[in-house]
Amino acid sequence: METEEKKEYVEGMSETKEKPTSEETETVTEAKKTDIVCAPFLKNKDTTTTIMRDVVIALLPAALFGIYRFGFRAFLIMLLSVTSCVLTEHVCKRIRRVQESAYECSAVVTGLLMGMMLPLNVPYWFPIAGGVFAIGIIKQLFGGLGRNRLNPAASAKCLFLVLVAPLMGISMEGYPVTWSESTLSNLFFGFSVGMAGEVSTFLLLLGGLYLVFGKVISLHTPVAYLVSFAAVMAVFGGYGTDFNGLAMQLCIGGVVLGAFFLATDYTTSPLIAWGKVMFGVIVGGLTAALRIWGFTVEAVVYAVVLGNVLVPVIDIITLIQTKKKDKRAK
Repeated sequence: METEEKKEYVEGMSETKEKPTSEETETVTEAKKTDIVCAPFLKNKDTTTTIMRDVVIALLPAALFGIYRFGFRAFLIMLLSVTSCVLTEHVCKRIRRVQESAYECSAVVTGLLMGMMLPLNVPYWFPIAGGVFAIGIIKQLFGGLGRNRLNPAASAKCLFLVLVAPLMGISMEGYPVTWSESTLSNLFFGFSVGMAGEVSTFLLLLGGLYLVFGKVISLHTPVAYLVSFAAVMAVFGGYGTDFNGLAMQLCIGGVVLGAFFLATDYTTSPLIAWGKVMFGVIVGGLTAALRIWGFTVEAVVYAVVLGNVLVPVIDIITLIQTKKKDKRAK
């Protein structure tokens, strides 16, 4: 009896529940369809590791050409620089107890860039010390990849130029004393003198374009940089319409390396497109100004580091302008 009474009670309760109407059923079905369609299925193959590997690939032609031109010493300086950066990052991560699923190659990029920008007459301990400073101080001390405010490779070379080179009597010799001693063709293709990784403007341009077409970087910063540099050199450097002289200026001192590889660093460059243009104009103009007033031919790294300091301000300005435009559009 108790069982039959329970069955009747349950059946009664089920009958009292309101059944969904046909309209409600259609609404639920549409909602399910919407949920399925709007799910976040988009994926991107670009990771920090793949991006850094692309940068290494883009740098390799110019680096290998520099080794071919200047020999084993150029290779050893680059090797010591890369090794120092990688080992320093490994030690710092062990100290900080940072665990990563995959190695992201950023230390390799820093080491390769620094090695390509160093003079051939530096002692072998310097690329080692430079790697410790670039990774241990500039990068890891501020929290690691994505948190450093300054470009590590450019900062290490700045330190070298300001503090170490004068004390050790190391100069930036290697550039022609007068323009008549070299030709634009030699400077462009790399059959002149200079830093091992900076001499071939042609190969650096190819590497930069590889990054552009691979959508690793955009043209906003490099184009703004090169145009600003050429404009300041033309107006204040006395070149005017001397396009051959301007082209030769673009081919020395790592200008192309700075435009495509230093100024486009993700961590130390602006976020928004107009901010990238502003950053390129500032850094390019600073490079030309420092060169004109006789500071050094190797003014790129100084300009990049100074520009890095201004990046937070540039981001604030561009973000405010973007929000104002969005409000007006609404």
